[in-house]
Amino acid sequence: MAFYPELQGLPLEARNLAVKEMLNRATRELNLSRDQLVVSPLRPTDLGNGGGTWETISVATTMSELHNVTVADNTWLSVYGLFYGGNKANEASTAAGQDSTWRVFTEGGREDIQRLRITRMGSVSRDWTINMIPFLKNKTGYADDPIIVDQNTNITTELAAITASTLNGRSYAFLGDVVEKKGLVINP
Repeated sequence: MAFYPELQGLPLEARNLAVKEMLNRATRELNLSRDQLVVSPLRPTDLGNGGGTWETISVATTMSELHNVTVADNTWLSVYGLFYGGNKANEASTAAGQDSTWRVFTEGGREDIQRLRITRMGSVSRDWTINMIPFLKNKTGYADDPIIVDQNTNITTELAAITASTLNGRSYAFLGDVVEKKGLVINP
């Protein structure tokens, strides 16, 4: 697994394959046609963050839980990257097609966060080293191995930092996609 500074080449192919797979699963499991489904960017509420924003977090040098949520019925999600770094947060989120109010992990590119672990159904699915992301273009990293989480499936995300601290005023944003039945949340 590697992180890339842009969503092109291998990470774009991996992301597109994840979206295609989520659409295939949704059409098969819900017995719906493709035009009855919608693909949208991952929202904070998809991982249990209330209010539509990513929450401020406390992180220890051991793994600290961010989310522990069951994906909603008729919904599939993928995580393929993250924002992580200082002053370019709004520019990076806008360039990635995300709402400009989304923020990132650190201030000024400090390497506060070292690892991101994603557990699906009680089994570790991804354990990403992410400390290099502040040094990438737009402080955004795109993975070449996105994770897909099916409907009604538990997902837990955890972070570990260099030093234990509360990241007050700094938050995080996952990059991902959601496939769901039209009209559940978004009705284009």
